[in-house]
Formats: sequence, structure tokens, C-alpha cells
Amino acid sequence: MLSSGITRTLALLIMLPLGALMACTVPVFRYALDHWNGDDFVLEVPSERLALIEKEGWLQPFLDSPELNLRIVGIEVARSTARLVSFGGPRVEPKIVWEGELDEPSFMHIVDSPARQAVFKRILEGQSAVWVVVGPEGEERRELNERLERRLSYLEDVSMLPVHDPFDPESKIGPGPEIGIGFSTLLIDPAEASEKAFVRMLKGGSPAEQREDVFAAVMFGRGRVLGVWNASELDDPGIDEVSLYLLGACSCQVKAQNPGWDVVAKMFWQKALVEIEEARLIGELGSSDGEGLSIAESEDQPPAELGKPAVDIVSIRPREATPAQSPELESAGKRPLAFRIFGIIGLVGVGAGFIVARWFR
Repeated sequence: MLSSGITRTLALLIMLPLGALMACTVPVFRYALDHWNGDDFVLEVPSERLALIEKEGWLQPFLDSPELNLRIVGIEVARSTARLVSFGGPRVEPKIVWEGELDEPSFMHIVDSPARQAVFKRILEGQSAVWVVVGPEGEERRELNERLERRLSYLEDVSMLPVHDPFDPESKIGPGPEIGIGFSTLLIDPAEASEKAFVRMLKGGSPAEQREDVFAAVMFGRGRVLGVWNASELDDPGIDEVSLYLLGACSCQVKAQNPGWDVVAKMFWQKALVEIEEARLIGELGSSDGEGLSIAESEDQPPAELGKPAVDIVSIRPREATPAQSPELESAGKRPLAFRIFGIIGLVGVGAGFIVARWFR
């Protein structure tokens, strides 16, 4: 008898191609990278304190900055502390993500951090998602990270992306890295000063007391968090479910109707994606000038005063795109037959998936 966890994985893997029949054929992680800008955050600063800060000058470059999903507003309140408030959509209640005395170092930690830039760099290099493991260095964090590495490596071997329909206007792929399957893990020590605000953002609307000392969050797209889980509740079937959701076809293109929340991201996403696309095209033409986008050399690098945090990155090499994903192999004359065949395979797969799940339940 197969275990319930393996049965669930088999059913999910068999049913995964159905997404291409039901909606656009772009994977969730790439559709988010192409289309979903970060939700707005508002930094509420007492008016008197804001006036003093503006005189100091360091805040000026960030006021109404197009590279930040952050607005800075002065409010008339008696308190001296500032508050960072997240807005996740019209049906989501605003949440206080951070509160404290605002000065230049604390503000720089709010808008950026080395760990965030590490996540963004990997996404722009083609990673499907980055699992961020948060906790003090020790056995529990190491065990969770190793569990994630093993399962993600397995998923890279057995997973497939939806067959892309290059003729579907709803399935156009924007500029950026080549699409493939790849994951990585990133370890963060929550005691690191430069990452404290980021750790609070990862928790989303979850009160701190609901998070254990060690937890994991998965990030994708333009700085979006799909969810966060304690180490004790994240098992292999859970890792499968989350990862396969991101690899599956985007069934709902409306961001507000998808799970997750955003973090403050200091990044010109569209500019970075266009530069990557241009470098790819130059590389395909055989030019020696196509060296791609170097995040370390971009103007979006985090401020030097943040220093180097206690962050470890464990990489799992992205899997190469399969021939079925290459638009060049889909000619206009073959399109109807190919999609009829794929439709039959998808329907048979769904039936087989339900049979497997019921037989081994």
C-alpha cells in the first residue's frame, strides 16, 4: 500500500496538465513575475517627526519612488513612533507590519535588506520560487532546510510545466529569464538587525506568537509570499502542494483572488526583466556582449551600510526547459492536432488521478 502522502503526490502530478486546458498556459510563478506588481505599503510617520527627517535629507530619494511599493505619509498623532501598514487588496484588512522609532538605519531596513535582494536575484535568474527558512542557527533549522532540499530536488525531477500555447493571447510570456523548474532555500537568522523588518513581512498577517522559532515562507514573482508554515507543520505533502501550485497553469489571473501577500521590494522589476530579455537575445545571436543582468552591479543594490547579514543560500540548479515548452517546436499547421491530443491526454490524466487517489486512500 502506498502512503497517503505519496498517493496525494501522484494524484497531483497526474492532474497537473489539466491547468493548461482550463486557463492560460503560463505557470503561476511566471505569470506573477510578468504581471503582479507589489501591493502598496504605507509608512505612517508623525508629522512633526517627518518634518525633521525631511530636513536631514536622507529620505528625499525615496519619496514617491517608482521602484518602491511604499508611500510615506505624515499623520497627526500624539505618539512618536512610525508604523508600516500593508494593504493586500480591497477585501483585505490593513495590517500593521512594523512599528518603532524611525531613523535612517531603521528606514533602510524597511525598504531593503540583503536577504530580499538574494531572493530577487534568484527569481530574476529563473528560479520558480525561493523557500526562506527563518530561525536561529541550530538543529531544528538545519533539519527543516534539509527536508526542503530533499523534497524540492525530488519535485524538480518529476514535475512538468504546462505545455505552452504560443498562439493563445492570454498566454503571452513577458520579457525575463528562460522558463524552467528550479528552487532554492535561503536561511535567515531573525536576530540579524538588517532582516528584522523583512522577517515581520514574511509573517504577513500572522501574529508573532503564532509562529514558532523556526518557520519557512515561500516567495515568488515580484516579492510575493504564498504562505508561511511552522517547522512542525511543513511535511512532504505540504511542500508538494505548494510547489506544484506554483508550477501549474495560472487558473486565476486576478491577483487579489490568489493566496499570498507582498513584501516591500526596492526593485525596478520591469527594467530588470527587459534587461535580462535583451541579454538573452544577444546571447542567442552569439554575441560576446550578452552577459546578462548583474544584480550586484545594478542601481537597485541594497545600501552599503546594511552590511552582510547572517544569511546562507542553498541552491538547487534550475532544470532545463523541456522541448514541449519551446514555442519554436509548435508550428501553426500542427497546433490544432497537438492540442486535441493534449486535451485527450489531460482528460485521461485527470481520471487516472482520481482513480489513484481513491484506490490508495
